[in-house]
Amino acid sequence: MLFRSTLIENIKKKINLTSDETEQLFDKIFNGEVDTNSLTNLLDALDKKGETSDELAGATTSMRKNSKSIDVNHNQVIDCCGTGGLGKKMINVSTSVSFVLAAAGLKVAKHGNRTATGKSGSADFLEAAGINLNESSKYFSDSLDKIGLGFLFAQNHHPGMKYVMEARRILGKKTIFNLLGPLSNPAGANIQSIGVFHAKWIKPVGEALRNLNCKAAAIFHSDDGLDEISFSSKTQLIELSKSELITHEIDPKAFNIKSKNLSDLEIDSPQDSVRKVIDSFENKFLPGKEIISLNAAPALKISSVVDNFEDGYDLAYELISSGKALEKFDEFINFKS
Repeated sequence: MLFRSTLIENIKKKINLTSDETEQLFDKIFNGEVDTNSLTNLLDALDKKGETSDELAGATTSMRKNSKSIDVNHNQVIDCCGTGGLGKKMINVSTSVSFVLAAAGLKVAKHGNRTATGKSGSADFLEAAGINLNESSKYFSDSLDKIGLGFLFAQNHHPGMKYVMEARRILGKKTIFNLLGPLSNPAGANIQSIGVFHAKWIKPVGEALRNLNCKAAAIFHSDDGLDEISFSSKTQLIELSKSELITHEIDPKAFNIKSKNLSDLEIDSPQDSVRKVIDSFENKFLPGKEIISLNAAPALKISSVVDNFEDGYDLAYELISSGKALEKFDEFINFKS
């Protein structure tokens, strides 16, 4: 079905869509009602205009609605992930953070996928560690209930994305879909720690999460270009707390971090990432231990486990030093439903 060209022309004229209009549009996309040529032009026009927080919220509402969701029996569930798309060759930071958060007693619904541009996505990492990516919804729920952590493989929960793949391939650049994945947790995580691929997305993503009634969130991008909190530069972060957006600048100097070189975190395969993360959890690899602790800090703060980022870093560091993060990693890898 050909899509209305007038909509694309309006977007090309920098006319923004409302949240409801975007939701209706993406419903059509996820149901295969927009042909590839029209979708390619639409995504390109949206990118050149610049997506608004209302458009992000509307598209996210649609993606959530059209996903295979999982009901959970917990009032507070957190997800921590990055948008990716940066071609990174680093260890899997946000996935490693998940084990630290679970060791802190939080319920973590880790949503992730294979890498498209880097060396190891969260799914690649966990598969290399021995996880079956195609376990049942019951397995996820049991894992979340019993050990505080479950993994949601994105490809199993967003069937409508098959209608988008060819348009994304043709465009060959980042689109709104790089942002929608982290915003569309199938378990309905109501606390989110999200690294974005460009600083311009920090505020719009924060506003979108507020519009979507997210309980609390941290959205960040480092000055040296990571969708992580970096130990080699400052990181810009917006915290969503009680419907307010609070701006922070994270300076690694405030945490007495010894590591300086991001090159120390480089990997050449998912298996290499697993080895370095285990070394970090076994207190054998300081750069890994410090980058994981640094990225766990805001997640612990927005979850009300600690009052500030510094205490969050100290707690995460201690959970690794004591072996509790490694224990949680082993528990997750060996879990049987």
